[in-house]
Amino acid sequence: MTDRNRDKRTTILKAAKESIAENGFHGSPMAMIAARAGVGAGTIYRYFADKEVLINETFKDIEVRLHRMLAEDYPADQSVRKRLYHYYTGMIRFFIENPMEFKFLGQ
Repeated sequence: MTDRNRDKRTTILKAAKESIAENGFHGSPMAMIAARAGVGAGTIYRYFADKEVLINETFKDIEVRLHRMLAEDYPADQSVRKRLYHYYTGMIRFFIENPMEFKFLGQ
């Protein structure tokens, strides 16, 4: 995938996340997501087979970023208590820094 295609895919994922966070799954038709991303509705289907695939990929993107953040400085050699503390404070920090992701997951 070229950088331009990757950028367009990222833009579509961001538009889907924001639209669904604000309007819910059923309140976010593909045309609305496309308009928000600044692309034609047909362009979305070049990257995602259907809305369900788009939603799943948006979820995966959030999941990967969350896991990457939680893996930073993970105290693997520490007590369970310290590892749980790292995990829960990391999750809270991620969602404070990324409120749209929190809203998206709540839909």
